[in-house]
Amino acid sequence: MLPRRPGFVVSVSKEGYKMITANVVSQIAGAGGAALAGNVVLGGLIGAGVDSTTGATNELVPNPLHLVLEEE
Repeated sequence: MLPRRPGFVVSVSKEGYKMITANVVSQIAGAGGAALAGNVVLGGLIGAGVDSTTGATNELVPNPLHLVLEEE
């Protein structure tokens, strides 16, 4: 499992193919905002702070990451 924050760069290479690079970014998940709001109501600010700090409300995009290598 990869940490959900911060984003990172993926580089893929294979002999006989061009190297390809892609960015994977971290953003607030669709359900992450609602979960954070529920956490504030039920768990208080400490729980919301922990989730925000650890990236629990984030997702990595694109997910899944599909790359197609081109022959040289």
